[in-house]
Amino acid sequence: MLNDVTYEGTVIDFELELEHLLKAHHIEINTSLSFKSLYQILAIANISALVTKKYYSIESFVMKSYDILKQKKETDKQLFYQIEIVYIIANTLFRNKKFEASTRYIKEMEQLMQLKKRAYYKSFILKKTLVKALNLNYSNKQDDAIILIESFTNKKHEDTETLLDLQLTCFMFYFQKGDFLKSKSISSKFYHTDQWYKEKVGMDWVIKKNVAELLLYIELQEDDLFYSRLKSFRRRYSSYLNQIGQSRILTFIKFAELYYIKPENINTTEFLNKLELTFEWTTINKEDIFIISFYAWLKSKADKENVFQTTLRLIKM
Repeated sequence: MLNDVTYEGTVIDFELELEHLLKAHHIEINTSLSFKSLYQILAIANISALVTKKYYSIESFVMKSYDILKQKKETDKQLFYQIEIVYIIANTLFRNKKFEASTRYIKEMEQLMQLKKRAYYKSFILKKTLVKALNLNYSNKQDDAIILIESFTNKKHEDTETLLDLQLTCFMFYFQKGDFLKSKSISSKFYHTDQWYKEKVGMDWVIKKNVAELLLYIELQEDDLFYSRLKSFRRRYSSYLNQIGQSRILTFIKFAELYYIKPENINTTEFLNKLELTFEWTTINKEDIFIISFYAWLKSKADKENVFQTTLRLIKM
């Protein structure tokens, strides 16, 4: 089930699935639970957040569950799953823009990776690097983030999924930096089909890659590429995005297209009002950081500001 949701983009009710799982197996979150069992439960919650972008909805459950299991006297018997759980926590806190808290769990992750003669160090080094670089970037340490991430992006590793995450993240860092040619250079290495990437790293990655590349084509004024990829994106992913409640990504793409057609219109009162109304969040602190990052690009155009500084300003609201 998890594989279908993560990679194939199957739409299910995660909360219902999790409730059924716990009830069917008479599972309670207490110290009798193993780290492996908790990881399997948290994996469902994590994928739910990945699809819906509602990481704030799982944070409390994830944190409380881990705190309970840490009371076990011998916690190193299932070290692999404990590291997986700490990574989920660090990533959840990052996605909820709690960078200091996320960094504390990254440090815990680093400590756990040193145990048992670093038995799992290689298995988790890319995941740790990814979440650490993301925290650095959004803590206004972008150059440090790029240096860290580039120390791994050109190396071979069996963790293909996280390696691709690192490469796409590096693409986004350079885009935020305004170095569009460097972003294009990274993008040119994504030469496989969307179907291949969907199988290797999942639907969420494919959506982010497509949206990021559309923005890049706008910045580079590559008309043919922009319109052909825009048409393809809408044809392939509109139904899926509507199913998972992420139609605002389609709306965002529409605004980006309108800006590209007539950039001067972005400063009109009508355009700005539509933009503000469309992306008016009940509370921005519950909004996913990557959604904010895409919106920040459009906002920076309207405000005539640097996209990275606009991003940092929005996530602090």
